[in-house]
Formats: sequence, structure tokens, C-alpha cells
Amino acid sequence: GFGGAKEDFADHMAHLATRATVVTLDLRGHGDSDGPADPGAYSLDRLAADVVSVLDRLAGDLGRACVRLLGHSMGGHGTWYLGAMFPSLWAAIGPSAGWISFFTYGGGVAREEATGPQAALEQAKLESDTLALLPNLVDLPVFAIHGTEDDNVPIREMRTMVEAMRKFNPEVRVHEQEGAGHWYDWPDQPGAECLDYP
Repeated sequence: GFGGAKEDFADHMAHLATRATVVTLDLRGHGDSDGPADPGAYSLDRLAADVVSVLDRLAGDLGRACVRLLGHSMGGHGTWYLGAMFPSLWAAIGPSAGWISFFTYGGGVAREEATGPQAALEQAKLESDTLALLPNLVDLPVFAIHGTEDDNVPIREMRTMVEAMRKFNPEVRVHEQEGAGHWYDWPDQPGAECLDYP
């Protein structure tokens, strides 16, 4: 997620690692990563390039055919974005509590209504519009997870993505956890259910 670091997943790594090699990383400005002073260094395309760079370094060891991308919250949005921008890099994606775009999640003036400096800001938000990229996911297995009572990222974000995606990829799988919020983890079960639904 946006404010998170790889340590946020520490309690869940052992369980996830029983089925796969797990790699976590800190995005720019988070955890142990560098914190560039230039705001442009934090654009979604630059963050995506960082993830792809890590994948390139590990691909020889892992083999891209087995790489599954998982992310929660802003990481869920990043999972939708990376999956749609680079579908051939992943065996599957699993966005959890992900959202469509900065516009739908963060609000703002509709692009066609924006003028002057606001128009430039709204244009910048287009970079994150994963809904427009969904046709790229035609052959990629997707398993979307969301809590029905998420008060941070409304479940309508995932439902809209899935409804649109089914036009191109009817095999998309979905799990809506009834009554669950943004992050849910049952203490009597291993892993974090918002990340690790079977």
C-alpha cells in the first residue's frame, strides 16, 4: 500500500512461502528504499518500472512463467496497473482492495469539465486509469479480493473492474469477503485472508 513497507507483510511471509517463493519490496520513498526529492520520481510509471526491474533481476532464478503478482490497497491498484501494462510478465495477478484510478478513488473534476491548471492535473491522473487498459488482460488469470465493508477503498472499485473485465476475460475469479473491511486477518488462521484467499 501507499504508506506501507515490506515489513507490513512479515507476519504472513512464512505462510505464503509454503506455496511459493515470496519476494517483497519497498517502493520509492517507503521502508528501506531511497527517497528521491523530485516528486516526478514517484509517478506510477516509475514505480512500475522499479517492480519490473526487480522482476528482471530475479527472472533467471524464478522463471517468469511462475510469477504471480499480488498487492493490497495501493498495491492492489499497482497490481491491476502492472498486470494491464505488462501482461506477459505474470502467470496471474491477485489485486486485493485495489482501485480503478486516482480519479475514481481520490475524486476530482471530470476531465471534460476541467480547465486551466485543473485540466493539467486531471490529465496527469490518466496514467492510473486501469479501466482503460483492461483489454490487455484478455489472457491473464485474475483473482480479485475485496471486503464488502471496506471503508477505505469502496468495493464498487473492484466490482466495476471485474464487470468491465468480464467482457474480455470471462474467467476472472472474485472473492468478496462478507462483512470484512479494508484489511482483514482472522487470528486463528495462518496468513492474512485479504491476501491469501485460496
